[in-house]
Amino acid sequence: MFEYRNPDAIMTVVHPDLSVKNGQGHTLDDDYRHFCDVTGCPKDEPWAKLALAWAWRSGETKDGRELWEVGGSEEAPQNAG
Repeated sequence: MFEYRNPDAIMTVVHPDLSVKNGQGHTLDDDYRHFCDVTGCPKDEPWAKLALAWAWRSGETKDGRELWEVGGSEEAPQNAG
């Protein structure tokens, strides 16, 4: 179980292996750094990183499209179902 007020503890449950790569070969940290560069989000904001990890893990958007489809990629990642 994790502490509800501790985003780092929650992260260990939501995304325990930070070395996992997505279909584009990016880790969560790679995508988070890019997200922060684009949006101006502070790179040391653990709640924002946790939110991205949750979306990254779920693998799809609210409208049901896979995240790679929103990113404009022509091809599905190899592990897409």
